[in-house]
Amino acid sequence: MRRRLAVALVTLFAVVAVSCGKDPNVAKQEYTRSGDAYVKEGKYREALVQYLNAVQTDPQYGEARLKLADVYLHTGDTRNALAESARAADLMPRDLQAQIKAGEILLMARRFEDAQARADRALAIAADSTDALILRANALAGLNKLDEAVTQLEKAIETNPERADPYANLGVIELVKGNSAPAEAAFKKAIEVDPQSLSAHLALANFYWTLRRTAEAEREMKAALAIDPKHVLANRSLATFYMSSNRAAEAEPYVKALADTLEDGSGRIALADYYARTGRGEQAKKVLDAIVAGDPKFAALAKVRLARLKMSARDKEGARALLNEVLKGVPGQVDALVANAGLLTEERRFDEAQAALTAAIATNPRSVDAYFALGALHALRGRSADALKAFNEVLKVNPEHAAAQFEVARLYLNEGRLNEAAQFAEGAVRREPRGDAVLLLAHISRLKGDLARARTLMKVLSAADPKSPKIATEAGLLELSSNNRPAARAIFIRTLTTNPGYTDAVAALAVMDLQDKQPAAAKARVDAAIRENPRDTRLLMLSGSVHASQGDLDSAAAAFRKVIELDPGNLQAYGTLGQLYASQGRLGQAVAEFEHYVSKQPNSVPGLTMLALLFEKQTNLPEAEKRYKQALAIDPRAAVAANNLAWMYAVRGENLDTALQYAQTAKAAMPSSHEVSDTLGWVYYKRGLGSLAVTALTESVAGDPKNPSYRYHLGMAYASTGNVEKAREALTAALKLSPNFEGAGEARQKLAELKGP
Repeated sequence: MRRRLAVALVTLFAVVAVSCGKDPNVAKQEYTRSGDAYVKEGKYREALVQYLNAVQTDPQYGEARLKLADVYLHTGDTRNALAESARAADLMPRDLQAQIKAGEILLMARRFEDAQARADRALAIAADSTDALILRANALAGLNKLDEAVTQLEKAIETNPERADPYANLGVIELVKGNSAPAEAAFKKAIEVDPQSLSAHLALANFYWTLRRTAEAEREMKAALAIDPKHVLANRSLATFYMSSNRAAEAEPYVKALADTLEDGSGRIALADYYARTGRGEQAKKVLDAIVAGDPKFAALAKVRLARLKMSARDKEGARALLNEVLKGVPGQVDALVANAGLLTEERRFDEAQAALTAAIATNPRSVDAYFALGALHALRGRSADALKAFNEVLKVNPEHAAAQFEVARLYLNEGRLNEAAQFAEGAVRREPRGDAVLLLAHISRLKGDLARARTLMKVLSAADPKSPKIATEAGLLELSSNNRPAARAIFIRTLTTNPGYTDAVAALAVMDLQDKQPAAAKARVDAAIRENPRDTRLLMLSGSVHASQGDLDSAAAAFRKVIELDPGNLQAYGTLGQLYASQGRLGQAVAEFEHYVSKQPNSVPGLTMLALLFEKQTNLPEAEKRYKQALAIDPRAAVAANNLAWMYAVRGENLDTALQYAQTAKAAMPSSHEVSDTLGWVYYKRGLGSLAVTALTESVAGDPKNPSYRYHLGMAYASTGNVEKAREALTAALKLSPNFEGAGEARQKLAELKGP
């Protein structure tokens, strides 16, 4: 052992001596040339080592840093690519390509203002640089300055009319603006000036695909593939196109081409995925078994895919055994941890799923799949702030991840942060300008009051898929927002003619009926829809409201009771039914009715819960507590009973450990409920756990920003953590929403204390 160590040291000293004896200028150039050679061979990790050697030899060597940034991009390390490109651009302030490269990477990182600044530096070096003008246009588009972006691209075209990419970029921006005709003209012009531009053909194909002009999209994809039959993106695009068009059989040759072209094994994994998605599990298994037997590098990934096959076959134990086998050999295998988290999520073992994803991220802090799964898990649990954080981590690694941009946009929309929602929806549309992303952007534009833009986007969508009830209903809501009620009504009626009982259209028409003082029409419409969909709780809630508006309180109560029967965790139904009885002065009668019901159905958790709620309305808290406990004795996961009992204990400041257990039970069962988040947060506050309280109460405020009690609770939690500024902000907002809500006096008292002497 000592002899081997001595030999190793002699070798190391020899290497150091040689390195120290070499001219640093010669050494850095040799390292760079070696890195260049590796890049040509597609060996990016080897190239990375050589470029790192070059910059270690001379930290001021900007050329090597620029090449290092490129290699980082190829290996998916956007963060280091950004750092190295910025350093290179600063070291070479008069180098045009260095400024452009830094700007392009800043653009990927969504740092649009910084990207614009780099574009301006590049244009100061060369005012007619087409690449710099395109960079500036894309930065302006990211800042939602779409008209200015178009102007920059027009300058780029004027400067260099023979290049295809300015036209293609112009097409994308026109599409985002909702101008389909100018967009198509720009994409076509890109091909006209460079018929061999594979990217131009794919851009036009994507445009046609967005408009559901599938024959033309297919034609352009095939034109791209004719230019380079082995092109990975072209093959992948055609495979995806056929899969999403229900023409899976036609996708097979392109998936097989990927398997033959990609030498690192990922192509064969893609082929196995194709077989799995098309219901050919045995063929998928055959491909994966071959990888396990003959490709150690991809064996673990293949086993994870085999586990997913077992999950699809409902063989959870077999899947878990395979995943455990992978994790036993490589405890931090990210794909296995992510798959295991999916299995745990399906079983609603959310804490364990989160632990698996946290372990995956600890192993690979740049795992897009792990962060995305974590974001989806948090969203499922109603933890909006945590979901946003996870999805934003996805975008740090891959700023062009359209699915993450879409999810972030939806989360911001739910919080009422329309400007941020629009920004991310636009990003998703630029990356994948199809279907749901465009519809989301149109919806956000309507809510922002930008009806002109919403209308242009809806024209694109309606032309692309005129039979979609979802698109048609949004178009009707747009007409309603434009105060064009006859047109809105006509759209909703037409939608229901082709899609009877479509809930969103029924709800919209029923609301219009009530606004137009036609309650009988609303009732008939909703009742007819319920006959088609008797278990649709949204329709039943609407039915209850319609019946109540007509004074038919018995039918309204029956509708709300049906909701509770179908969805025992629906807090709104319980609350509305309780308010209905209270408004009628029928609490005693209601209590008697439910006591009779419970005597016949003693194990009915909904019955006991409703009875407890009615006792609460009567301020008979001992009886309410007794019934909630009975419900929980039957079903320890009874969410409404757990939530309400936790709240009672929190208000009284007693049994707080038990209250926390109940609140956590309710949260696990109803992760998206802002009422439950408020209960959990208030229990945390009462137990002196201010930081945890802030997290939960932030979710409740995000779920219902206009609820003064939620903001009051959040303000008190912030105060307990010493965050005076945030506490003042929340408490002031609560009192602004309502000066007389329950707790307003304490809110004013706490505000006075926070102002100090």
